Amino acid sequence: MDINCQNRNLKNIFRVLIVLAFLFIASSLHAEEMLKLKYTRTPLSTILDRIRSEEKMSLSFSYNELNKYIITIDSTFSNGADALNHLIKGLPLKITLIDNVYVISRLSELFLIRGSISDSDTGEKLPYASVLYKKRIYYSDANGLFRIPGVDAMLAHFSVYYLGYKPIDTIAESGKFNTFKIDPVNIHLREVLIEGYETSQAMQTGEAPGVLRINHLIAQYLPGNGDNSVFNLLRMMPGIRATGEPSGLSVWGSKPGESSVIFDGFRLFSMNGFNEQISSINPYMVKEIRLLKGGYGPAYGNQTGAIADITGVDGKRAEHDIKLNINNLTANAFLSLPVSDKITMLAAYRQTYYGLYDVNILNPFGKRVDNQPENSNGSRNRDLYITPDYSFRDANFKISGETSQKNSYFLSLYGASDIFEYSLTGDDVSLNAFEKNTQLSAGAGFNKVWFDNSVTRLAVKYSHLDKESEKAVYINRNNYDSISARNMVTEAGAGLVHAFSAFGMDESEVGIETEIMKGVNEGVTREVAKNGLYFQNRLIINDMSLTLGARADLFSSKVFIQPRLSAKYNLSQKFSTALSWGIYNQFLGKVPVIYEDKIPSLVWKVLGDNEFPITKSMHTVLNLTYSDKFWLLTLEGYNKKNTNLSRIYRKSNRNTIVNGESSITGLDIFTKWERRGSQIFSSFSIASSQEKFLTESNQTKWNTPIEMKIGALWNLSPFYLSAEYVYGAGFSESYGTGRYSTIEDETYSRMDLAATYIFKSRHVIFKTGVSVLNLFNSANVKTLDVFPLSGGGTQNLFQNLYSESIPFTPTLFIHIAF
Repeated sequence: MDINCQNRNLKNIFRVLIVLAFLFIASSLHAEEMLKLKYTRTPLSTILDRIRSEEKMSLSFSYNELNKYIITIDSTFSNGADALNHLIKGLPLKITLIDNVYVISRLSELFLIRGSISDSDTGEKLPYASVLYKKRIYYSDANGLFRIPGVDAMLAHFSVYYLGYKPIDTIAESGKFNTFKIDPVNIHLREVLIEGYETSQAMQTGEAPGVLRINHLIAQYLPGNGDNSVFNLLRMMPGIRATGEPSGLSVWGSKPGESSVIFDGFRLFSMNGFNEQISSINPYMVKEIRLLKGGYGPAYGNQTGAIADITGVDGKRAEHDIKLNINNLTANAFLSLPVSDKITMLAAYRQTYYGLYDVNILNPFGKRVDNQPENSNGSRNRDLYITPDYSFRDANFKISGETSQKNSYFLSLYGASDIFEYSLTGDDVSLNAFEKNTQLSAGAGFNKVWFDNSVTRLAVKYSHLDKESEKAVYINRNNYDSISARNMVTEAGAGLVHAFSAFGMDESEVGIETEIMKGVNEGVTREVAKNGLYFQNRLIINDMSLTLGARADLFSSKVFIQPRLSAKYNLSQKFSTALSWGIYNQFLGKVPVIYEDKIPSLVWKVLGDNEFPITKSMHTVLNLTYSDKFWLLTLEGYNKKNTNLSRIYRKSNRNTIVNGESSITGLDIFTKWERRGSQIFSSFSIASSQEKFLTESNQTKWNTPIEMKIGALWNLSPFYLSAEYVYGAGFSESYGTGRYSTIEDETYSRMDLAATYIFKSRHVIFKTGVSVLNLFNSANVKTLDVFPLSGGGTQNLFQNLYSESIPFTPTLFIHIAF
């Protein structure tokens, strides 16, 4: 019995020992899982390094900042997160979890994220890319550099968007220069056609209302000869005049010289262009197109109309790039050659060869009537049609490079020449006209990123136009009128811009500039220097952004103050509204010279003397935008009031200079549907304008221009089909649009079709396309001249001399790149 009792006791003791051993082992294992921190007067960063190592945690913090905090601790924690929360308790620090990374920063500290955005294939910096951070949109500058101020953590999660490229979601770190390379889409048509209206789900671009962004690569699939892709798409946008096929840029009723085209910082003075078949800049040289229709910021001066700001390509750093384009009218060649891993040289050349074939041979509708004036005893048709002779050539040369990953520079040279002439011979009336334009331009820039993340840009520009023109009208073999003129204009200057964050949550920019403007007309030279200063500040608070700025120009001992502002508010994820307002002055412009009340000519002049006052304009723009995955709808209303307009009336070799004012109020509507690279877009523009000059009649002239446009593009890769239609009316007596003007209220209508095929191999891209312009051979006209008739009596009779607008015209292009 005692033995049995002893055995039972031994078994119980053994069981207790087993339980105790199990508890000891379990306690030991649990102790190993616990995080034991025992430190005396140790920098916080040292403790965090151990936590990161033992707990396999991703931590981000500043050693310099956290070394300030000396910690004494003797505690055990179940996990690293609990230890972090305990360590910063009572300290002016916070923890933010971003993609499984614990970011430790000061409670009140705001960080700055900076970097660059470029093409992953070519290395081209991408200007004005959209950077979306916490529903706030920021933009890269002209050199692809971006800054996000007021970030509340060292790491920031944001998205990058750019027209024609795949969007990315990424993380950037403060305190370092971040480089992001984004991929172009395989099919260029997959991206948004146009943006300029900031909404949260679209490819946002543009800082204010009235700003359009154009993916010009898409234009090669639209009707045209392929050499005018810069404006093939632009002409289909609302507010941009297509009626009359103007050779210059006309936006919101702007007259010649009011709107300008800027390439690599220098002005492109309007070449003749004649019939919209060739653009003012080589499309191979274009990287980015921004059209500022109105209401733009203070960085732009000396303009009262729209501005087409074109940024040139920088070329590939790693390999050569050769492109050739041949079409019915022009030949175009482009070469990009890397000189080193940081320097690229580019060159391009274009030349027309009009007259290669007679387009009327391929016109199934037959040639339009080529009327000639009859003698005074016969009947006389009011309208005469002739075909002018036109030739054009231009060349580009550019060097671009980098001194480091942050700093860059470029030198861009441009030269162009065109000749335009026409003649008419009859029994009692003959006319000969000739015009030659020659332009030489240059631009250079240097971009510097400083240690405090601010950016300084230095730019130099030069542009010169020499225009020679002659015209002689004979009636009954007597010299009725003879005009020979030479007009030269020069614009040269330099500017310095500094971009920085003034208050930690904003984007500020200040700029100074100086330029010299010189005009020569009829042997009279006027040269004036202009100095400018501007400042703007953009503040983003949640769903609202506000930009305030002003510009001051010192010209002829007078200061011209031009305040400007814009605001945008996101009503929801799909709706936004925006407003902009500003005062604008123009010191260099075109002045119409009107002969015998009818025949107009245009001369460049430096304004500001007693006879030609400084032009002033006030813009007010309001828009509403809806955007989702497939649809984009914008409604944009505007008002432009212009004062100090000038005209020269010439009678019997006497000049009378009159001044006037104008006002235009209008509405632009744009809709677009897109899916899988196919899209349908339409635009509608209507306006009411009034113009009054202090002439003897002192009458106010009213116009109601209207334009409707629709386009479609079907992506059947590798085939692409497209169609466009334009209807316009109410554009009357607008000197200089077209060749001179549509003297009477003409109706314009044109339908175009196109088909494109693309073949890509490993090293070669081959494209070919055919277009049919003016499919129905609509009898649109462009006014060339108005000249007197030798009728009987004392009444002055005038006859309109027209050139054909584009008739039924098949075009073919071949593009090769390797």
